[in-house]
Amino acid sequence: MIDFVNLHLHDDNSLLDSCTKFNEYVDLAVKYEQKAIACTNHGRIINWTDKKRYCDSVGIKYIHGCEVYLTAKEYFEIDGVQKKVKDNYHTILLAKNNDGIKELNSLVSISSTPSHMYYKPRITFDEFLGISSNIISLSACLAGVLSRIDGEIKYLSESDCPLDIIRLETLIKYRDRLFDKYDYYEVQPHNTEEQIILNKNLSKEAKLRGKELVATNDVHSLNQYKAECRKILMAGKEITFGEDEYDFDLTFKSGEEINELLKAQLVLTDEEIEESIKNSVKIADDVETYELDTSIKYPKISDNDEEVFINKVREKLDYKIKNGIIREDEVEQVRKNLNEEYKVFKQVNMITFMLSMSDLICWCKENGIPVGPARGSVGGSTTAYVLDIIDMNPVRWNTIFSRFCNEFRVEIGDIDVDIPGNQRDAVFNHCIETFGKDKTAFVLAIGTVVDKGTIDLIGKALKYDLNLVKYIKKQYEENPEKTRNKYKDIFKYFDGILNTCISQSRHPAGIVISPITLDDNYGTLVDSDGNRVLQLDMEAVHEVGLAKYDILGLRTVDTIYETYKLIGKPYPKSHEIDWDDQNVWADMLRSPFGIFQMESPFAFQMINEFKPHSIFDMSLVTAMIRPSGASYRDGLIKKQIHKNPSEEIDELLKNNYGYLVYQEDVIAFLQKVCGLSG
Repeated sequence: MIDFVNLHLHDDNSLLDSCTKFNEYVDLAVKYEQKAIACTNHGRIINWTDKKRYCDSVGIKYIHGCEVYLTAKEYFEIDGVQKKVKDNYHTILLAKNNDGIKELNSLVSISSTPSHMYYKPRITFDEFLGISSNIISLSACLAGVLSRIDGEIKYLSESDCPLDIIRLETLIKYRDRLFDKYDYYEVQPHNTEEQIILNKNLSKEAKLRGKELVATNDVHSLNQYKAECRKILMAGKEITFGEDEYDFDLTFKSGEEINELLKAQLVLTDEEIEESIKNSVKIADDVETYELDTSIKYPKISDNDEEVFINKVREKLDYKIKNGIIREDEVEQVRKNLNEEYKVFKQVNMITFMLSMSDLICWCKENGIPVGPARGSVGGSTTAYVLDIIDMNPVRWNTIFSRFCNEFRVEIGDIDVDIPGNQRDAVFNHCIETFGKDKTAFVLAIGTVVDKGTIDLIGKALKYDLNLVKYIKKQYEENPEKTRNKYKDIFKYFDGILNTCISQSRHPAGIVISPITLDDNYGTLVDSDGNRVLQLDMEAVHEVGLAKYDILGLRTVDTIYETYKLIGKPYPKSHEIDWDDQNVWADMLRSPFGIFQMESPFAFQMINEFKPHSIFDMSLVTAMIRPSGASYRDGLIKKQIHKNPSEEIDELLKNNYGYLVYQEDVIAFLQKVCGLSG
């Protein structure tokens, strides 16, 4: 067996240039007994932490890399006018250690800023030449600077265009410095005239400059089937790099395969081939192992967040008691809850998170931005209520804290905030201004091609009539198996393209606020609207322990806010509302307009059948219209009492007509009947 490591590799995060998931490559590398694997997507390091975690889980070394684009300069100045040039040379950068990871991430972050971006995210020659020894550089493919520079010097020398003259001077100035900077010259086994010429030139330059060669295959596909899917994907999206692109075998290789292909070129000596393959392993060995930091990270608010938290809770509690917002009969239970929750928050290090959420929501209210009363499990936290994070008293509404936070289940804090959609930018800007651009970034959203989109894409690539494609999609929806068998040419590629990443954007609601800088620790990008976006999606953010703040735009909040403005009243607080006003409950049977989650015909039908008279009734309707409510819906809608195996359970579920409806019910059942902890 010939030891070899694939150091130049693209998965489907190299958008529209691969249909292969990184994990598929890793599994094949493990099968081939390869000790390491790199990921070098074009200009991006999307979800690199997930890639690292998966490699760790199967016992293979992950090499953090990127195929960056180089430009001679950010811009050239001609007669006082700044002009950018679409040179965009390819270069492979591999992080050698932790410092190299931060350096690489910082370079990738810089590359998409407005000063650098031009068609592609780029770094300049000077920035490349300034790279430290913590990063290993490879000369990349035919699109690399060492492949193109001599031809471009020749072409530009024949032009009298002022811009070309300056570009020529620049390339001549940098040529030798670039050749000397690369740690390894990259030889690839593609049996084409251009690649053969490049390999000959690199072999010659390596001898002249005392450089070493390294073998790669510029991997874009797992195997030949995935390569065909890639071709279909690109055709469906009308992307082409020229017909000769498909003459290249860009599939994942074993050591034996890369050896045979390089020998078949008849360019390099056997000794050069052997050394170039060995150097792939040498590079992998030179990359240090490291542990990914997955500890929970909340932004720091003050020099003593715990003291600020305690004082703020006391101040707001006193205010709510003094003003009757918390009733006298609730005070004892509220204080008990606060003490118990404080112990849990301190144990799981969530004090800072709760303080930051309180500061954010209070800022919203102080600036006239209406906020929804509560969403999700945070509705069980009395601390959240006292700190004005939510406007829902858990003591009054019988919600359970352990759903939100539990000392036996340490997870990153998660609170969703509902505000009018047109106010979200103001809240995001406040977060950025408060914590700094270097520690805030929007969460990445990755778009994938789904069932019908996959059929559309393949149909377009195969030049199917649009009406036939529409018909196939309809048939597939009704009978997938029959449609697969009938249209085998379409479905030959379906599974290989389905769920391929095809777009990257900013998540509309999520922003990360971090105690550590994001450009170097994780990497960011700047989108077309100028927003800084973390190069991690929602799941990856969660897995590395970063705090994500979800600011959701909810039309219902906006509707209520605008309605109160029309009648000249302030946006209401929950304690000011008469929740037992039967005129309101009766009016809900007339129209579902403005009732959150009740506007569909089915939901409105359930309201009319159940005829709710209280929030508790409405909660039962909300539960029964969900898919999980199907098992008890028929009995509950008729208000039939369900008898349970014991009186203890009947007593526990008496408010629900005897049905196990809510997560709170399940938790209470496990605690009170089964004797388990929270």
